[in-house]
Amino acid sequence: MKIATVIARVLLGLVFVISGLIIFLHFIPMPPPEGAAGDFWIEQVLDRPELVEPDSYDPHLTHYVGRIQQYGNRALRVVLNIQATPVRIVTVFFDRKMKGRL
Repeated sequence: MKIATVIARVLLGLVFVISGLIIFLHFIPMPPPEGAAGDFWIEQVLDRPELVEPDSYDPHLTHYVGRIQQYGNRALRVVLNIQATPVRIVTVFFDRKMKGRL
């Protein structure tokens, strides 16, 4: 029973230490802002993309990639369906695979 108590205390202590370090070290990234800032970033990438490429599986989709300086120069990928009327945004995400390629 003593061993179980020690293990529980250590694990609980680690949870508190790690959650406290998140504030100072930022090793768990914040999600991108929603609303006006997110819409502005999408418009920025669509107006001035650094890379435009067709989708490898669906010929109706086009990928626009651009860096967002306000978010640590991360690459934002916006996937559009250009055949739809009006043009539709399929998905938007920060692409980790583009790190160092732009």
